[in-house]
Amino acid sequence: MQLIAALIPPGSVRENLAAVVRSVPGDPGELRPVPPALLHTPLASFGNVALGDRQKLAVALRDAVGQCQPLRLSFHGSNALEESGDDSVWATLNGDIEPLTDLAAQIRTAVRRIGFLLDRRNFRGRARVGRITDTTTAPYLHRLVDRLDEYDGPAWVVDEVALVRAQPRGADGHQPPFEVLELVSMSRALHVPAADTHEASVATRPREWGTR
Repeated sequence: MQLIAALIPPGSVRENLAAVVRSVPGDPGELRPVPPALLHTPLASFGNVALGDRQKLAVALRDAVGQCQPLRLSFHGSNALEESGDDSVWATLNGDIEPLTDLAAQIRTAVRRIGFLLDRRNFRGRARVGRITDTTTAPYLHRLVDRLDEYDGPAWVVDEVALVRAQPRGADGHQPPFEVLELVSMSRALHVPAADTHEASVATRPREWGTR
């Protein structure tokens, strides 16, 4: 199973960001937007993990996340097509970015200690909002980036990290639903199974995250 550690903003934050992306004028098909239920910030990608290794990974994740204090974040700014092969437009995070970067580093260090090989690219505090298509025009892309650069999204307190099972994109380019396997609380090594949580955001309830 493909596993990642991710931050999942509250549903209202994700809906607000998605509405901003939809508000940018352009022809249908110029962007393949990420559905609000799938908007997230990846902290670390662990690749294909066997069931037995998943348990070790979860323990390491609890140890790393449990040492961190809650963060306050919001979306402001953008990145687009910055790396070779990158077809994405990203909304960037604002707020407690240095502690967030430290959190991502602690997670990576903890899982490397138990033998996981991770992507060595530097952590970027951002969430993918869409992918360009064959019909994307430069004027549309400029409008989208300008709109995200002007956007000051609602702030929220991050007090947990999700361990998520991701499925590869289909042949049509669409992302299947993600499944939140565990929610790990900051400032204490408390394991909260996704199925046992109550008043949660859309992203973590039901267990399939991103069902459309």
